[in-house]
Amino acid sequence: MNGTFLAVLGLFWHHLALSRTVSLFAFWMVVYAAFANWLGVLLGGIWGAGASMMPIAAKGLMGNSFQEGVIAFLLISISGAMVIGVALVIWGLWRMRAPA
Repeated sequence: MNGTFLAVLGLFWHHLALSRTVSLFAFWMVVYAAFANWLGVLLGGIWGAGASMMPIAAKGLMGNSFQEGVIAFLLISISGAMVIGVALVIWGLWRMRAPA
């Protein structure tokens, strides 16, 4: 789903009314969120870990504290990054429609 989200976001990115700095920041927030999600789940599968964050997907497999910590960090940090990135995108869309 993250790849589809990034593809759709790319279709209208050039229409956002954001400064270059804010646009770059929003871009990296959504890209980080997409790849951190992918990496967290991938590492959980490789390590046979992740029961603390995704108990159904991990089927109860618990890794050591480092592995669980890395997975937890990645999967928790995506929420903040995605909220910030999407909020900036919505703000850019809203500013585009606002009268000058």
